[in-house]
Amino acid sequence: MGASLDWDNIVDSLGPKLYRYFGARFGDAIADDLTQETLVRLVTKFNQGGFDDSKGTIEMFAFGIARFVRLEELKRFPSAPVFEIDDSKTADSSCAIENFEYASDIYLLRKGVASLSEPEQEIILLMVDHEWGLQKISEHMEMPLGTVKSHIHRAKKNISSFMNEKVGESYGRLR
Repeated sequence: MGASLDWDNIVDSLGPKLYRYFGARFGDAIADDLTQETLVRLVTKFNQGGFDDSKGTIEMFAFGIARFVRLEELKRFPSAPVFEIDDSKTADSSCAIENFEYASDIYLLRKGVASLSEPEQEIILLMVDHEWGLQKISEHMEMPLGTVKSHIHRAKKNISSFMNEKVGESYGRLR
């Protein structure tokens, strides 16, 4: 690996991905802080020789750091809100009913993901937000491919149950 990287390009590429990764579990302000912390640690660890391109890409290295930053935050604030909803975006009177229903579905889906165990959450977020394949997730999380597949199966089942339960509750309130 060369002695330097185009950090502007890396930050432009990884910043939004890291923000989505953190934003799926924490509110906007915390996601901003955790994204910044991850990028600072990435540069520091790279400059200290902690990155080995034979073991993966700079993106995988960054998400390895992000995983630890996320776990540290969960230890510091275990009851932190899963995510925040910006009421100004949904309370706009010009917002169509379809947009509100879509936002409600997304809200429920995010709550469903947040109800999963920590490894299941992380696997789903890496699959959806970063479009990583099973092998890349397996390597990143240092877990066998079969275990990743088991977590995905359980996560899908749990999210489906959660969604069915919540949609049923919503429907019951509307009657």
